[in-house]
Amino acid sequence: MPIRIRYKDIPSSTQLFNDFLYDFERVRPYYGRSPSLSEFESVARKTTIEPEHRKALVKSLRYQNEGCGEEVAKSLSLLEDENTVAITTGQQIGLLGGPSFSVYKALTAVKVASTLRSRGVQAVPIFWLATEDHDLAEVDHAWLLDVNNRPSCITVETLATVHQPVGEVQLAKSEPARLREAVTTALGDLPHAELAAHLASESYSVGADLRSAFKIFFRSLFDRYGLILVDPMDSTLRRLAAPTVRTAIENAMDLNQEIVARGASLEQDGYHAQCHVTASTSPVFLMRDHRRVTLTIDGEYVDGEQRYGVRDLCALLDESPERFSPNVLLRPIVQDFLLPTAVYIAGPAELAYLAQAEVLYRRLLGRMPVIAPRASFTVLDARAERYLKRYELDVTDCFQRAEDLRRKIAGKLIPTSLEKAFHDGENSINMALDAIDSDLAQFDPTLGAALLNIRKKMFYQFGKVRSSVARESLRRNERAEHETEHLTNLIFPNGTLQERSFSGLSFLARYGEHFLDHIYESIQVERHDHEVIVL
Repeated sequence: MPIRIRYKDIPSSTQLFNDFLYDFERVRPYYGRSPSLSEFESVARKTTIEPEHRKALVKSLRYQNEGCGEEVAKSLSLLEDENTVAITTGQQIGLLGGPSFSVYKALTAVKVASTLRSRGVQAVPIFWLATEDHDLAEVDHAWLLDVNNRPSCITVETLATVHQPVGEVQLAKSEPARLREAVTTALGDLPHAELAAHLASESYSVGADLRSAFKIFFRSLFDRYGLILVDPMDSTLRRLAAPTVRTAIENAMDLNQEIVARGASLEQDGYHAQCHVTASTSPVFLMRDHRRVTLTIDGEYVDGEQRYGVRDLCALLDESPERFSPNVLLRPIVQDFLLPTAVYIAGPAELAYLAQAEVLYRRLLGRMPVIAPRASFTVLDARAERYLKRYELDVTDCFQRAEDLRRKIAGKLIPTSLEKAFHDGENSINMALDAIDSDLAQFDPTLGAALLNIRKKMFYQFGKVRSSVARESLRRNERAEHETEHLTNLIFPNGTLQERSFSGLSFLARYGEHFLDHIYESIQVERHDHEVIVL
């Protein structure tokens, strides 16, 4: 039976995210609707886009998904219908698919769309590729859980220029062969290592850019689920989104005031503002020579070289909409202006900045989709399950530094007789000191503090001896040392959740394509705890 862990018991989980999941009324002003199936249905039945807009959208998506499989073709055909809504999610185009939570996001969107269709609501899953981002350092590497159950970081060299959108970044000529070799070496003779190496090789081929590579990678995984992929840098979509971008440019000063006020409200309620916004923040970047150039507002828009009045910038938008890229808060509004999104599947960090973006949804779009958390998993193998039982540990015990977990396990390796002796000794000392304390209080109450200090020192020294015994027990038990390492590497690699570190390729190499089916079947659209599954 799957184990569910409340996010409150997971390190680094924010108060905003915890309240969103477990005390929604506290955060309702920032999101409007709770992530429940009834709300999904309610919003879906009201969400629509203009017929001509939908026609242009589907035409662009057919082009972008050219060569797709039968299920994606069905989704595209269904999207042509005026009553069809999108269940949307998205992520940066990380190497080898990025962290495995990207896979979980996609499957959550697929599951929600399928659930709605079973209830008579026409819905299709859509994955928005964050090709416009220019933070290359976040996408040029991937972590694999290697054949020896150790974290292995794989990086690629690129031909990127400063502030170039990552979707346009090409791999260096030698990288495809080196990447396949690195994946093959890391995954060794795991049961499905050849499948994983083939997927990496087919996706990241000579001449590929990160956008096309990610699309091939995801298409290979999710074609059979009917997942539509969207690249926002498509020229048709840029032109289609221009009206919303124009309104944001024209009203930036007023919008910034509202966003700043929203940030203050969040902080006053004990939360955090994910995005720093000031009066000079521009809602858009300007594309120049394949670079994403920052604009600021100082009476006019300024890019460091040139000043633009609002009319000038809007005229440039009319002429060349592909030269404009939305910032992190405007991006979801552009996305959901383009798409008939009824539900957006978000991770914890996204959910935080969407609390600020709600201001823009209200002002620019007049509607906001239901925000729902993505499914979240830790995948255990049979060995890890056995080790947890052996040492009487919960998965949450492993959400800590490796040395702390070793110390905890070491404490369980002390011989039973010695452990009993320590326990009896502590009780004896406590009883003796309690008796002295009782008589001492009658003799001279002022001496009680001195006795308390002696008690603390005695137990401190007593504890040091016990810790030394625990360390020696662990040193003598090499098996336990190895098993501690296995648990740490698998459950909390690099000091973070497994899903935030390892590429899904790690699990495909172990379990094959059925890994995706296991995850899909485990997703329950109205259960939002972190789930532990054993495969």
